[in-house]
Amino acid sequence: MWMEKTPDGKFKYRERYTDPYTEKHKTVSVTMTSNSRQAANKAQRHLNEEISKRLSIKVEKSDTFKNVLDSWEIKYKHTVKDTSYWRNKWNLNIIRTFLTDDMIVKNIDTALIQKELDNLYYKKGYSLSVVKNCKSLIRIILEYAKERGLCENNPTDGIVIKRKALKYDDFEKIENKYLEKSELSKILNVLRNDFRSKRYADLTEFMALTGLRFGEAVALEYSALSEKTLMIDSTLDYTTRKSSNFYKTLPKTAAAIRRITLSDRAVDILQECQLENTLNESTRFREHGFYFTSRLGNPIAICNFNDSLKRAAKKADVPKHMSSHILRHTHISILAEKKIPIKAIMERVGHTDAEVTTKIYTHVTDEMQKDIVSSLNEIEF
Repeated sequence: MWMEKTPDGKFKYRERYTDPYTEKHKTVSVTMTSNSRQAANKAQRHLNEEISKRLSIKVEKSDTFKNVLDSWEIKYKHTVKDTSYWRNKWNLNIIRTFLTDDMIVKNIDTALIQKELDNLYYKKGYSLSVVKNCKSLIRIILEYAKERGLCENNPTDGIVIKRKALKYDDFEKIENKYLEKSELSKILNVLRNDFRSKRYADLTEFMALTGLRFGEAVALEYSALSEKTLMIDSTLDYTTRKSSNFYKTLPKTAAAIRRITLSDRAVDILQECQLENTLNESTRFREHGFYFTSRLGNPIAICNFNDSLKRAAKKADVPKHMSSHILRHTHISILAEKKIPIKAIMERVGHTDAEVTTKIYTHVTDEMQKDIVSSLNEIEF
C-alpha cells in the first residue's frame, strides 16, 4: 500500500492486485482525511476488503448447478402460477438427471446439453414438447447464471432439436380431437341414465355449449351469471391431490378473461345446479357458492371428471381419447359447423393462439360434408 496527498489536502491510499480474469494489475483506493498510523490501518483494512470482494467473484464463477438452481427457483416461484410451477418441477427432475447438482455451471456447454436433449428425444422417447420445455427451462436458468456473472455465454443459444421423421402412426386425425354431436349425445345419455351422474352430465353438456376450460367451469360462482351473460375471470387451482384444497386464481392469459352470452340451455343448467345445491340437505354438503360441485360441496375434481368421461365413452362405444379438453374442442367444431367467423370463436373461447382453433375450424365435419353434397345436388348445368 502507498499513499498520495491530494490537492485538497486529503490523503489517498492505494493498493495493487491482479485481476483473476485478465491477469493484469489493477488498483483500488480510498481517501482519508489524515495520514496518521490509525488512518493508515483503517485504509489498509478497507482496501483488503475491497480486493477480497472483487476476487470473490472468481470464486463464485465455480458455483454448482444446484446452488444456481436453488437460488433461481426462489425467484421463479413468485413469477408463475402454482400450476405452472409444479408442472415445471417435473421437467426440472428430468433435467437434473443429466445436469447434476455437483456440475460447475461455467463448464456446462452446448455439446453436453445437445447430447442429453437428443438422448431424451431420440432414445428415451420423451415427446418433442417435453424436450423443448426442458430446453427452455435450461435456457432460463443459465441466463440467470449469466446475469450473475457465473458464465460468459448461454450455451443453449446453439441448441437445435430436429423433429423425428414422421410415420403414419404419428398423425392423429383432427376429428379425434372433438366429438360429433351424435357422440356427445351418447356420452350424455350414459352419464345421465346408466351412471346416474347428473352433475357430471351437466358439466359435460355445459362445457360443450360454452367452450370453457375445465378450471374456468368449476371456478364459476353464482355471481358470475347476469341474465344470459357469463363473466369468466378466474380458474381453479388445486395445490394438492386432495379435492378440498383449492383456491381461485387468475387465468393464464389476459385473453382468458372475457364475457360470453349463454344459450338458453346453458343458463338452465346453471340455474338447475344452483337450485340443487340450495336444496341439498346432506350433512356432508358444504355450500361454497360454486355451480359444479361434488356431493361434499367442493368443486368437481378434474381427475374424477376425466375418469367418468373415459368410462362413459367406452360404454357408449365412442372410440376417442377422452378428457375435459375434448369438450372445448367440441364447442369449436359446433360453431364451425354454424359458419361462425374464426375470430369470434377465438374471442369466445379465450384463445390467443389460433393453431388448434384453426385446425378444427378448417376441418370439414360430417355435418358440413352433408351440406356440401346437398349443395352439389342442387347444381344444374
